[in-house]
Amino acid sequence: MGKSKISRSEKRRNRRLKSPGMSPGSLIFEGEQYLEKAQLSYVRYDSNNIKEVKNASLDEIKNTRSESGITWVQCLGISDVNLIKALGDIYRIDPLTLEDIVSPHIRPKVEDFSEYVYFGLKQFVRHPDREGLELEQISIVMGANFVITFHERSINIL
Repeated sequence: MGKSKISRSEKRRNRRLKSPGMSPGSLIFEGEQYLEKAQLSYVRYDSNNIKEVKNASLDEIKNTRSESGITWVQCLGISDVNLIKALGDIYRIDPLTLEDIVSPHIRPKVEDFSEYVYFGLKQFVRHPDREGLELEQISIVMGANFVITFHERSINIL
């Protein structure tokens, strides 16, 4: 028995989880959940020091905002909208940007805000249980003294 083919438009229709009429900036995850729990880590560095923290808490990340230097936060897993919103509150990220981060089916884009620049990019990845390549969204938010990368699944970039 062969696999039935689903048209591209039917796939797109099936992905839409938001109800019509929802306000812009509503955080509803619209993708496949690859990780059971989101994971945070960060690297904090300046001209004299470097500090790497894996399995970081939101409080630890919030405390880096008052320190000098650059912080690179990595968020693995984008299905936890409360965590994404909390990071958005810490770094003053616009709700529309947060909506794009938790919507992995949007097209690649770049948006320039006064406090940061947002990059929504795609990359090919191999799924461990399936053949072929799949597209994954990587979101990057870059400000004056921080970079935040959001990944759908576990990728070691730091």
